[in-house]
Amino acid sequence: MNINGTAEYVCIIVIVVAILLPLCRQLIPKGRRGEKHVASILRRLPNSKYKVINNLLLSYRGHTSEIDHVVISPYAIFVIETKTYTGLIYGNEHSEYWTKNVYGHKYHLLNPIHQNHGHVKAIRHCLQGQHNLPPIIPIVVFPTHTKLSITTEEYLIHWNLLRHLIRRHRTPVISDSEVHDIYRHLLTANTYSWKNKRKHIRSTKLTKRRRDNAVASGYCPWCGGRLVLREGPYGKFYGCSNYPGCGYTHPY
Repeated sequence: MNINGTAEYVCIIVIVVAILLPLCRQLIPKGRRGEKHVASILRRLPNSKYKVINNLLLSYRGHTSEIDHVVISPYAIFVIETKTYTGLIYGNEHSEYWTKNVYGHKYHLLNPIHQNHGHVKAIRHCLQGQHNLPPIIPIVVFPTHTKLSITTEEYLIHWNLLRHLIRRHRTPVISDSEVHDIYRHLLTANTYSWKNKRKHIRSTKLTKRRRDNAVASGYCPWCGGRLVLREGPYGKFYGCSNYPGCGYTHPY
């Protein structure tokens, strides 16, 4: 093959790759792309002080808890839940569901703050044998262009602010060797695999069906109280009759 032929061959390969690469990216689920993006952000943290685990699957009270990202540092353990929802999202930290509004079309999504609290409990359970633990801080992150209107004191931020938030915590409470021990302990407990992930998804769907059946029957899935129609700043909703002892709410 002469030089001109080689150049044409290379040019064809470059064009084919340029066409196929965006198509291949589209084959990756949106949620997975978001997790990969956040993982790339966390990789830029200094490795000498921050240990990152992506895709952590822990067993907890007969169930599994899938955690997108965990960052262990001398200052805190950060438990990060990644979401890829766009549009306007509104609700409050006590609601089981939030509302997503995209060009006037409304959808309901499970409250990720509750989801991440479950992750924190699973990590505490896994690390209960450790003598010294730093604060465990849950963070939920969204794409930069998502509009958030959520009543909460929890960390609910955009992707581009994640590293800044993590590095704001600068008071050491454990040693570097203790950071390594916690990191190694979580890695040992991690049961993540595609097979176990599929089992986790099936279990999650079953739990959701049971919860939905309770709500459809007019009962609170948290405590079993009756659901009562109420009026709030965003319109009508169902709340548990045992409020304020139970703060469960469901969209009308």
